Amino acid sequence: ESELKTYNCTKPSSNGNYCKQWDSLENSVDEFEIGKTTCLVESANGNYCQEWESTASEYKKCWIEYYPPTSDDNGVRNICCGSSYSQVLYCCQNLCPVGFYTNPQTQYEKSLCSCQAESKNGLYCSVWYCAEQTLFSLSATHSDQPIEHEWYTCKDVNEATSLNSYCSAWDGDIDSREEFEVASCVCQTSSANNAYCVNWFCFEKGYDYWWPNLLWVLLSSILGGLPLLVIALESKWFCSVYFWVPYFVWSGGFIVIGVWMAGIGVALISAAVL
Repeated sequence: ESELKTYNCTKPSSNGNYCKQWDSLENSVDEFEIGKTTCLVESANGNYCQEWESTASEYKKCWIEYYPPTSDDNGVRNICCGSSYSQVLYCCQNLCPVGFYTNPQTQYEKSLCSCQAESKNGLYCSVWYCAEQTLFSLSATHSDQPIEHEWYTCKDVNEATSLNSYCSAWDGDIDSREEFEVASCVCQTSSANNAYCVNWFCFEKGYDYWWPNLLWVLLSSILGGLPLLVIALESKWFCSVYFWVPYFVWSGGFIVIGVWMAGIGVALISAAVL
C-alpha cells in the first residue's frame, strides 16, 4: 500500500530556531489520517526538538451503512471507493469533512519520537527514531497491536556547512511484525528566517515480508491437496485406510507448516476481517 503524507508547521519555537508544533495529513486509497505533533523536549543547544509526540485519528473510506430495511433490501449497504454513489466516489478521491466518514471503528495512532544523532554543525537532528502504536482510544495506554519501529536519516550531504540550518530531505525505514515500509520525505517550504522547514511532503510504500506471509497458506494447500489427485485417478483408494491415514499425516503437516510460515497472528487478523 502506498501513502502520501503532508506536514505543516503551525507553531514555531519561542527562539525561532525550529518548529514546535505541526499538523499532518496521510492519505491512501482506502483510508486517511489527520494528526498533530508537539515538541516535548528542546535540545540542549536550543536549535531543534529533542523529543516529540504525535497523535493521529484514522478514518476508513469504506464502511457499512445501516438504515431502515425495506421490502427491497435488508437495510445494509456497503459504502466504498468506486461506488456508484457520486458523493461517495468524490469523497474517496477527495477528502471530505470527517463527519462524512461514518465508520464507527475509528482507530488512533500515537508515536513517541526522539533524536538519536545531531548534525555536524549542531543546528538540527540528523537521525531520529519513532515508536508508533495503534490504539482504539487516545486515552488508552496499552494495545495488543504490533509496534512500528521507525528510523529516519537525513540525506543532506553538506550538513557540515553553515548553509544547512535544517534537514531538507530524509529517508525512513519502518518495520513492524506484519510488514515493512520505506519512506522518502522532502521539504517544500522553508521558514522566513531559513531556520526550519514549514511544509514537507512524504511518500511511503509498504511491503509484506516473505515470512510471515499469507501466500505460504496457498503453497501448503496445493501440496497438501495433491493426494486428492490420487482419488481422482484411482477411485479404489477412496475406501482404503492405507490412503487416508498417510493423507491426514501429509496434509496435516502442510497445514501446520502453512500456518507457521504465514504467521499465526497475521492469519487470525485476516480471518477476522474476512
